[in-house]
Amino acid sequence: MYSTSHAFGLPNLRLYSALLLVCWAAVGARAQPDLPVVRANTPIVDVREGDRLFKGEWTISPTVPLDIYVPRRSDDPATITFITDVESRSFAIRPGEKIDFVFLLNGRDSCRTQIWMKERPARRVPGTPAGPVTIPFRLMGGKPHVQGRINDSSTLWLLFDTGAATTVLYPSSLDKGVEPKFDGTVLNAGTGGTVERRTASDNRITIESLFWEHESAIYVEKKHDSGDGIIGINLFDGKVVELDYDGMEMVIHDSLPEHAIAFACLPMGFDGTLPTVEAAFGVGDDQTAVSMVINTGGTGALMGNESLAMSASKLHGYSIVGKAQASGVGPRKISMDVVLLPEFTLAGHTFHGIPMLVPAREDGADVPAVNAATPRGTLCLDVLSKFNMMLDFKDNRAYFKPNTRINEPIRAKVSGTPIGLRVILPVVAMGVLGYVVFRIRSAMSGRHAPTP
Repeated sequence: MYSTSHAFGLPNLRLYSALLLVCWAAVGARAQPDLPVVRANTPIVDVREGDRLFKGEWTISPTVPLDIYVPRRSDDPATITFITDVESRSFAIRPGEKIDFVFLLNGRDSCRTQIWMKERPARRVPGTPAGPVTIPFRLMGGKPHVQGRINDSSTLWLLFDTGAATTVLYPSSLDKGVEPKFDGTVLNAGTGGTVERRTASDNRITIESLFWEHESAIYVEKKHDSGDGIIGINLFDGKVVELDYDGMEMVIHDSLPEHAIAFACLPMGFDGTLPTVEAAFGVGDDQTAVSMVINTGGTGALMGNESLAMSASKLHGYSIVGKAQASGVGPRKISMDVVLLPEFTLAGHTFHGIPMLVPAREDGADVPAVNAATPRGTLCLDVLSKFNMMLDFKDNRAYFKPNTRINEPIRAKVSGTPIGLRVILPVVAMGVLGYVVFRIRSAMSGRHAPTP
């Protein structure tokens, strides 16, 4: 079975940092003369947080009375800079603080915007020791799941998905006592269409000796995994996350461990909020490097768009070995081509005859972000599970070391095999193959999510 999960969505905005609370009453810039004004002639805005620049991070929406931007989680003050085609403006903000300002689009349309530094790093359960936190995981449907609790629930199985940056709840989590307080909705754009879903903005998550408070979650009424929900990379900002497939454990480090010296180190980029590394298509010296999203929520080997397939074909050619179907949160299934790549290299290891999924031309537009004009791709579990891996979200580096699975063959499933391509991505999100934006509409005029 081939699938890829939450890494596919519209290429405009971030997944977990763009939480939008929408009030029903309109507020204009001219009604708020005391607020700072940032001018723009186009609605797409870049955002810089510290040393990380998010291209196309934000969209100015004059029809939304209050847009709320949630920065990366931190215990330290931060500087958030919005960069338009006209000017840039920086705002210094402290944890828990809110700052209001106004975007003025084309000199006439205003959009009141708020920066809310609501998300905080993981905390230790009182009485637990310091040092790395080891979290056993189990492969369910080929994907790594850990045990945890949300609110006052019983034990849940939660998929750890590096192709997601939000928490997702399935119906079985409610059966186990999560009891989310739904206070908004989200447009959830995925393969085959867009669905409006409920959201809850104030949840407590506990995994082993770590906990997070005031976390947002989206409720997906259609179960897409064997587990009860999903946790994404947003929970681990500033940490080093180690996935050890030999020991079947996930280890959360405060800093890079000494044994990382035995791993191949690659610069880790970000397309939106999703982590990427470079891999190479081609044979010998005739290779082209392509940035690939790291996606532990996707089964299969590789997925790419038509542009990536064309680039790979020009290098050394590929053969279409069959068809498959992709299904997601939308109402329809998508036709996919399964192509065979002669060689693909990641972290110094070369795979031969590796399959890659490419949306068929007639269905490409219904696979969000995969229809981009530039080469884009994602690394899925048939490749990733052959490496023990560390993702350093402090210094932005990824570490790979072949494990005992490295020589296991990767076989293509064709002839209409369902791929189960799951895409849990709210619309207006940013990232290479998928981004989620929460656009939470308040249940009544002037109502806001709970303050952390």
